[in-house]
Amino acid sequence: MRLLGIHHVAAIAANRELVETFYGATLGLQQGRVAPAGEDRPLEFLAPDGSALHVYVRPEERQGRTGHGGIYRVVWRVGSAEALEHWSRRLPALGTPVIAFRSTKRRRQALHFCDPDGVQHELIAEPDAAGPADGADPHAILGIAGVRAYARNPVPTGDLLAGRLGFTGLGERVLALGEGPSRVEYRIDVPLRPRRARPGTGTIHHVAWACAPGDEAAWRQRVIGMGARVTRARRGHTGSSIYFREPSGVLFEVKPVASTDAGRRLAEAAPAPPTTELRLPLPLTAA
Repeated sequence: MRLLGIHHVAAIAANRELVETFYGATLGLQQGRVAPAGEDRPLEFLAPDGSALHVYVRPEERQGRTGHGGIYRVVWRVGSAEALEHWSRRLPALGTPVIAFRSTKRRRQALHFCDPDGVQHELIAEPDAAGPADGADPHAILGIAGVRAYARNPVPTGDLLAGRLGFTGLGERVLALGEGPSRVEYRIDVPLRPRRARPGTGTIHHVAWACAPGDEAAWRQRVIGMGARVTRARRGHTGSSIYFREPSGVLFEVKPVASTDAGRRLAEAAPAPPTTELRLPLPLTAA
């Protein structure tokens, strides 16, 4: 039993029209399921690798804030440095300022920007990533490469990811799921300001990890064995899933992939099962 990658990342926004324009027209993601007006279902934006961004439009919610116990940035991959240069020009031309365009500590270029509500995004160039399909835009965003989260104490979260969820440590506070062009990373940063994340518009609500169909019940038992509080398998608009919080308070979902081409790509690129079973030093608690 193993996690297959990122199923989706969920964010909260205030204005549906701005969301559809930004993620569809500006970023070029394919809009999937359309949320009926008046229902609290997310808009879905699909990347070629099978990962997705879900955006809940909740104009009545207050503005959220980043902080410990929350994911603060979605990282996307493009296939070349030329593609990254393309986005550094395209985003400002369409009214989205580029906050930073620099080299990271791991010697790769990264481009930072925000959506209209303030959700943070990052583009990185990964030349080894599976490129766009024949005839597709060579500069296209290929998929979600990872997320970045804040924690006051990164150690318990790192122990969870490496010991029970099958991640591999890449360096200080950086863990990866999978190998090669489909690898996704989870980076844990310590916030400069000691404040807890507050859900609301302009924030990332949770990350969902993909599992094989039918494995969600077994994953629930594994999470219970960690000492965590976990929901029962919930049947939603896109299938059943479970939810729990990792030690710092970030909300995780485990959700089976659909029997689609995108889902099969996630399954085929999945990592080998973890070989160690480590107990967490601290129980998980709900935030």
